Amino acid sequence: MLDPQQFVLGRIRKLRILLVLDNVEDPLTACPAAFREILQNLLEDSQDVTVLLGSRQAVGGGVLHFPEKVHSLSPLRDLDAARLFEHCSPRSLTLEELGVGLSSSLSSHDVLEILARHPVLQILGGHPQAISLACPLLQDRNLNELRDLLRTKGGLLAIQPGSDDEATAIQTLNRSVEVSI
Repeated sequence: MLDPQQFVLGRIRKLRILLVLDNVEDPLTACPAAFREILQNLLEDSQDVTVLLGSRQAVGGGVLHFPEKVHSLSPLRDLDAARLFEHCSPRSLTLEELGVGLSSSLSSHDVLEILARHPVLQILGGHPQAISLACPLLQDRNLNELRDLLRTKGGLLAIQPGSDDEATAIQTLNRSVEVSI
């Protein structure tokens, strides 16, 4: 019987592809040597395979002859965060929730600008994961109830960053933990 790893690697080796693996911190934590070995085998044996790994932390190398290139992502700009929040929300937000009178005639851009300034989005800090975790909570809450819930979860982690990248990672982690608990 063919080893599943060898079967998958054999299929991928024949292709010219971009292989995207997200949340690789999970297999790196669970079985770092095996994960790095799979990457090593794939990259050594496949000239036309490019691998993009997504992780909340640097992978830390460990793949010979293939240097790690780390690109840190910044939080979303206010309007982009508002667009993501609106997209992920399980229901439409009401003008009343946004503190706007029902008789107001606003463009969709105006509504996004108002949402971008709402305390919920300020609390979430433009972090996509925090936004995507917070939005489902609107299923049975209004925007102000969500704001109050997020405010009560503040300050869960007190970790001192050693660099700007670590500070951003810690801020993302805090936002994610605050929303998911």
